[in-house]
Amino acid sequence: MAGFPSAREHRYSVPHRTGSYLIRDFDPKGGAAGRYFRTGADLKNVSFRASGSRQLDKERLKATLAEVAKRVPQDGRIYLIDLREESHLFFDTSAVSWYADRDFAKVGQPLAWIQADELAQIPKITKVPTTRVFSIAKDEEGRVRPTGSAEMTVGSAETEEQFAAGLRIGRAVEYVRLPVTDHCPPRDDTLVRFIDLSRRIDRDRDWIHFHCRGGSGRTAMFLAMYDMLSWARSGPGGPAFPPLEEFATTSV
Repeated sequence: MAGFPSAREHRYSVPHRTGSYLIRDFDPKGGAAGRYFRTGADLKNVSFRASGSRQLDKERLKATLAEVAKRVPQDGRIYLIDLREESHLFFDTSAVSWYADRDFAKVGQPLAWIQADELAQIPKITKVPTTRVFSIAKDEEGRVRPTGSAEMTVGSAETEEQFAAGLRIGRAVEYVRLPVTDHCPPRDDTLVRFIDLSRRIDRDRDWIHFHCRGGSGRTAMFLAMYDMLSWARSGPGGPAFPPLEEFATTSV
């Protein structure tokens, strides 16, 4: 990507060692359930079959994908793209993760290591009566400090991949993990995997849904890149590019 350093160049290519706090990712209070959800399906002049959101609890994530499934034909597929590099799980129905300064707990770790770390947490959590979950605050530089904690009783724990494998929403759901360091461009190998994935998606039939933790940075970046790749694939005679005003007024 022009203007971005490669993983070999930027200073976060070496694992960033830092302590982390176990937190809930999704706060349902204050009407924030739909925060940062957006879709290109409402654009009038071009079909952009993609959407993005923040990390959602199980019920909200299932409801979001079920709504997306209404736009997907019977033989279509929904690709659930998890952009999170940081370890995260579902405790019962709640989305949780291990959050460090600037969300850098797993910087530079390969995908297999991250997946193994998540799986290793499950027996640790489920074999104890309660688990301490923290509330945190961040300063202007992204450093975190705990502001409180509570004991959480966890009946079951699973990865997002395990959850996606059990989804039944009337359309096939394929989970894809493309780990990206928060606040940073993707590594070269992640970009290659994303481009290869984009090439095999049927743009007229399938749907792709991205999410990170907050739903703004990594999700917005990949929605933009997927839009560019889709535009490039449309070739000569493709649809007229919609005016910027239409993007600004599209409902989210």
